[in-house]
Amino acid sequence: MMKTKLNKKAVIWTIAISVVLIAIVVGYYVWVRKKSVSNSNVGLGGLDDGVLRYGSRGADVETLQAYLNAKLTFYYYERGERPTYNGSTLNSLVVDGIFGAKTLCAVKWWFGKETVSKNELN
Repeated sequence: MMKTKLNKKAVIWTIAISVVLIAIVVGYYVWVRKKSVSNSNVGLGGLDDGVLRYGSRGADVETLQAYLNAKLTFYYYERGERPTYNGSTLNSLVVDGIFGAKTLCAVKWWFGKETVSKNELN
């Protein structure tokens, strides 16, 4: 068997380049993750303003939807009829974490308004 002699400089350079590449990949991942979270309105104030709005996504929207479902169910059991908003009957929401049209209608119904101003949603 033939023994190979390791070139210490080559090993050191290989390790150094590997560390730099790992740091770049991790840094890029953190940067992309931070950017995607701030652009997608995730959670309460994905834009760091503490507000949920149409199009928001995340666990806080799921909490809002569960809360509104409880209110819709309570209304149904108290009055024996489904609540309506703008001529549409409001059934329970799908708790999917997406602040869409049905969630917006339920929010407007809960506030008892025909419209919710932009300031209330932004």
